[in-house]
Amino acid sequence: MPQSVRVRTSFNGRITFITFPDRPVGPQELTSVHVDFVASAGDNRVRFKDVGADLIRVAPDGTVTLMIVGQVPFEFTGVLKINLTTGEVILEPRHTVDMTRACRLLTR
Repeated sequence: MPQSVRVRTSFNGRITFITFPDRPVGPQELTSVHVDFVASAGDNRVRFKDVGADLIRVAPDGTVTLMIVGQVPFEFTGVLKINLTTGEVILEPRHTVDMTRACRLLTR
């Protein structure tokens, strides 16, 4: 049977937003992320990070892409690239993060 525990999460870091409003082609928005998280349940702690960059770019043919590079907690590490015009995933990250392990560490 699954175990239920109360988990407290704290975080510290920064998110920086940069826009390029006068460019019809090339980078449009860049978001830089560096956030540290700590999840606690009783005496157990799990530390994880959200680090990387998100870039929205317009190609010369008008295609708009989003590229997410870095580590997204409980999602993936690597690169995810999406064609925002069609919704097609162009590149998928090769490493996913296992949330089950974090839960196991918090409930041991």
